[in-house]
This record gives sequence, structure tokens and C-alpha cells, in this order.
Amino acid sequence: MTSTRSLLLLFALVTLSPSACTSPDSRPAAVPLEQGQIDVYLLPVGSFPFEAANALAVDLSSDVGVNVRASLPMGADDLRPLPSGDQFAAEDVIARARAVGSRLPDRSARSIVIALAILDINDREQRLRFIFGKNDLEGRTSVLSTARMGYSTTTVEGTAEQVYLRLYKMTKRAIGEQYFGYRRSSDIRDVMYAPIMSLADIDAMGTSFAERSPPEGAASVPSPPQGYAWRHIPSIRAAILVPDGWHFREEHQGTTRAAFVTREDIGSGRFVVGVSLNAFVGDPSAPARLKRILDEVAARCTAQQLQGANGPFVTSSCQFSSPRPDGLEPVRVYMLGIVNARTRTSYLLTFESPQSEWPATWTLGRTILDSLALETEI
Repeated sequence: MTSTRSLLLLFALVTLSPSACTSPDSRPAAVPLEQGQIDVYLLPVGSFPFEAANALAVDLSSDVGVNVRASLPMGADDLRPLPSGDQFAAEDVIARARAVGSRLPDRSARSIVIALAILDINDREQRLRFIFGKNDLEGRTSVLSTARMGYSTTTVEGTAEQVYLRLYKMTKRAIGEQYFGYRRSSDIRDVMYAPIMSLADIDAMGTSFAERSPPEGAASVPSPPQGYAWRHIPSIRAAILVPDGWHFREEHQGTTRAAFVTREDIGSGRFVVGVSLNAFVGDPSAPARLKRILDEVAARCTAQQLQGANGPFVTSSCQFSSPRPDGLEPVRVYMLGIVNARTRTSYLLTFESPQSEWPATWTLGRTILDSLALETEI
């Protein structure tokens, strides 16, 4: 009698015993989740307090799920006001912040810099009376100003706490646009709301990224290998190979999409040999959670993580054997985490099989995982 595994992959992970895993003799190549790099730098300008920037960095790192860090302040003495008054050109601040930010340590190619200023800023053309902030998408640099955030409105008092909340929303909004590539929204409950014309708009704006449904459609795929057929997953524009005679099942729960390719019919909710795919869409914190899962499993099972990259995707994998607590045959597991470095959509895949069947079943499992078709724009 062989052991079976639950469809609920994340529940199955926590049942792995720390003492019941052994590192296999060989591991297939795979690909890396970035470690130690700064996703967002908050750059205080002039007399903007470092303490406030650091508090923002701590709160946003926890909220958004990316690595946000405050740098030491950038000098502002040589910035000159616009000829018509005391305002400063946002373009000038951005240019300076971009140059300073390029020298900050531990940046990746997709890191962004957000300059935080108390200077009153405006576009160089001064088409408006003032602006709260400006993004340079190409330069991956933004500037935000608190000069106009301290006023009270007819409904909200301009307390220190309210100024912090206003700046928090605007900084998160800049991260959404600059780092995640989120479009602006007409939904006032969305922190990506636009246009922002007054403090009342910022106060009414929500603090969360609205749930964004992935685009529908079918992935473009080549002809399948002999003995396999493609099964499309339109909700994430993905496609996965299904060996002849195997079974496919798809499930949704919140922002998580799950798909299963299994040798057994999983109508009962359990299988012996198969691939589990969990896709985490519209969840900026997913990459950090995925990394924690893989790190924890690798540590428990003394399994080496292998890393690599393929286009916009970075991955980490490990392979291990897991003896069953009931004394049944051990299960061999190959686990693969994939993150779209630009969109932050994350995928967690496992292939599992009784250990005695591994030489034959892994041939199928590796073909399925190596051929997985994922949409780069999700």
C-alpha cells in the first residue's frame, strides 16, 4: 500500500516533520529568489527627518511585502527654487535623487528610489498650483512632498498622525506604480486612486491595493511532446502538460489559483503521484512568503536550495525524501518556487511520488515542470 498526499499543498507543508527529511543524492537544476537586495529606497531630502523615513520603511516592508529601506539624507542646499517663487522643480529633485540612488548599495535592476521632501514642489511648467508628488517611470525614481500635507480640511485635522497617514498612502501609491506596475484607479477605495487634486482626496483614498483580477486568455504553446497534452489555465494565462491517462483539476481560493496534474483521479481530494501548482496573483507579499516556505522546508529537511533565472522569472528549488510517520513508504518531493521579478506574481510547485517509483515517475514530472508555460505580463 502506498501513501497519499493531500491536495491542500500549504497544509501538507506544515505536516513535514523536521526530523523526517533526508537530502537526496542528486537534485535537478532549477532557478533563484533574490536575497538581501533592496526593492525600495526611501531617500530623505535635506531636513526631512530620517526617523520618519525609517518608520515608513518598516511599516511598508511589513504591509507590501517588499524590502523597503531608508537611506541617510541627501543634501538639498544646491537645489534652486523656480524663478516664480519658493517652489522647487520636481524634475530637479528627481534627477538628483536618481543620481544619489544609483550609488546606494544592494540595489537590483528593478529597485526604485522615492525621495521624501519637505520642499514645496511643482512641475517645471507650473500648470498647477502645486503637486504632492511626481513619478519618473523610466528613471524608476519618485519624489513626494509633505509641504502641503500638514493642513486641516473641513473634516480632518492636520495632526502629525494624519500627515504620516497621508504620506504613507502616497508612498505606497508610488511603490504600486513604480515597482509593481499597477495602473491608476478610479476607485477611491484603492490606494492607486487618481486624480488626486486635494488633501480631501488623499484622506478619502483607501490604504490597500484593490484586488486585481488577472487577464483572461490562453497561453501560446508549441506542440506537446508525444504522450502529453496541453491543459490551459486561462485565469492565469498558463498552460501545463498532462501525460496521457493522467488527470487535471483546477481550484480557486481568493487570490490563489491551484492546479493539479495527477496520476490518480483526485475526485476524493487525494493523490499518490502528481504535480501541484499554486499561483499567487495580485498579492505583493507572496514572494516573501514563498521564500519563507522554501527556506523553512530546506532547513527542516537539510536540503540544498538551487537557484537560477529564466527571462523575468527567478526561482529556487529543493528536493528531499520524507518518511511517513505511519511507517508507510517514504515520499520523494521536488519543490520549486517561481517569482515574476517584475509583476511579483508567485508560483509554488511540487512533484511528489513514492520513493520506490521515483526513477520512473520523475521522468514525467520533470517534463511537466520544465515545459510549464507562464504569462510574463501577469
